[in-house]
Amino acid sequence: MDLGNITALILAVLILILMVVVLNRLFRRDKIESDINQFIATLPPGFTWSAGQDRIIVGPTGIWLVSEFETEPHPGILLAFTSRSTDLEQKIKQQLNLEIKIQSVMLLPADPNQKKFQFSVQNGVYLVGSKWLPNLLTENTGEKFSSDALEKIKSVLNPPKT
Repeated sequence: MDLGNITALILAVLILILMVVVLNRLFRRDKIESDINQFIATLPPGFTWSAGQDRIIVGPTGIWLVSEFETEPHPGILLAFTSRSTDLEQKIKQQLNLEIKIQSVMLLPADPNQKKFQFSVQNGVYLVGSKWLPNLLTENTGEKFSSDALEKIKSVLNPPKT
């Protein structure tokens, strides 16, 4: 085998490995999207949501900013995600003169090699597997709001879907 054939073979193997990695990430991302969409479709009464780069979920247990992530995030990503929550808090403060805390949730893919459930808090961000999301959003209580305040907050954040 000459050097050209060896180089071509190595290149083909590297391309194949890259394709497998990309397809795996796409599959995991689709799975996370499917999990969160399935959960959102079954939100209990009193919850509304909006979709965009992140999902904003407003309900009796608080206000939640939920985003999907493919792997365990590093501190820089957590800081950027937390700043999005802070931006929404500032918007509510400016428009309604309310100081509230928006809970940041980063949804991670299930790890089949892990025996325990995924749930932790890092830098003020909940890192949860999709199985934990329903419990976190419906049973955990962030801030409680009157129905009037909740309607005003919804109008500022504009979550139109119920």
